[in-house]
Amino acid sequence: MRSNLDCIACFVRQTTNLARRTTDDPVLQRKMVMVTIEVLQDVPPDVSPPYISDVVYKRLEELVGSEDLFIEEKERSNAAALDMMDDLRKMKDGADDPEMLVTRFALAGNIIDLGSQDSYDLDATLDKVLGKAPRIDDTDKLWDRLLSAEHVIYLADNAGEIVFDTLFIEHLLGLNPKVEVQVWVKAEPILNDAMEKDAEDAGLDRMDRVSIEKVGIRPGSDPPLADAPEFIQRYKEVDLVISKGQANYELLSEHEFIAFLLMAKCIHVANDLGVELGDSVVKLPGR
Repeated sequence: MRSNLDCIACFVRQTTNLARRTTDDPVLQRKMVMVTIEVLQDVPPDVSPPYISDVVYKRLEELVGSEDLFIEEKERSNAAALDMMDDLRKMKDGADDPEMLVTRFALAGNIIDLGSQDSYDLDATLDKVLGKAPRIDDTDKLWDRLLSAEHVIYLADNAGEIVFDTLFIEHLLGLNPKVEVQVWVKAEPILNDAMEKDAEDAGLDRMDRVSIEKVGIRPGSDPPLADAPEFIQRYKEVDLVISKGQANYELLSEHEFIAFLLMAKCIHVANDLGVELGDSVVKLPGR
């Protein structure tokens, strides 16, 4: 997906809210916003929103002198999600359709996104997602594919959200004794995206047949992740690639061999998918 005019205003809004969370110094707050505006003036008009986001946040990290502007938010998100796990596992164990349930858990976790929004209500989102089917719903077909798969790549999205992903992955491991899952996380901080520590906090490092891979190419690098031939080749070598979240969709939507699980939190993404703002999506390759 390419960026559009709305993305410019969105990045300025994101930085304004981040500045207020980061510092009480009005001079530094103003500098953060002005740096973002400068970056937006220079980026090409045909790049994806995650590309712009990466360039913006690299500059903000340099300005503030922080390698991870969202580290505290990520820790809080992981802790809040972990507090819910016992109750969610009990729900899954008593469910008539546990595959549907763990898929919706994974979708609900996608609300933990401090790039597209400034705050979220996890409990309310969970209730909403559990009570309403995804607008694009390939859940049954997705699990048909997963039950026969031997190698799956799972592109993680955000901290906190990755805790909900563990329920999806552990259920898959229990149903399919042959499958191996590679969970890809970011090698460097960008927004509140999940990194290796977040995957370990979620317990993925303690699961048999699960490996954690740190992706060294950030979206704003050259070439960006979606266009890196070595990554695309690796996607094609496994049985299924599951991509979580909006940013991964914006990067990879042109590749028809990838399955997407996300909530449409941006009208630009919603329009591209043909759904309404706030809808959840489980979209199989080629759909």
